This record gives sequence, C-alpha cells and structure tokens, in this order.
Amino acid sequence: MNNYNNMTIEERIATLESENKSQNEDIKTIAGDIKEIKDKLLNRPSWSVSAIITLLTGLCIGLTTYVLTIK
Repeated sequence: MNNYNNMTIEERIATLESENKSQNEDIKTIAGDIKEIKDKLLNRPSWSVSAIITLLTGLCIGLTTYVLTIK
C-alpha cells in the first residue's frame, strides 16, 4: 500500500479512485462467476427428458410387477 503521509490530497484521491475502480471490476467478475455457478447448480432437465424418465420408470415398475406376479 502507498505511503499516504508523503502524498498530496490530489494524489491520495487519485490513488483511492484507481483502487476503487479495480475493486469494482473484481466485484463484477465475482458476481458473474457466482451467477454462472448458480445457473449450473439450478440447471434441470427439460420437460421432455422428465417425461421420458417418468415413462421409463413406470414401464420398469410395471414389467417388474408383471414378472413377479406370473405363476
């Protein structure tokens, strides 16, 4: 960090403004990364995939029940 005791007010303000700009860019980058992670975690299959999974599960259960109940 800079030694603020030997700087003029204008130099201090310029330094703080550049640090603030850098921090704002970092915050925007972090926010974008968080949004990307959140989107990946909340990603769910489409309705067609859900319907196919439900259909296949029902079919498997039905066939298993049929096979187990045949004498």
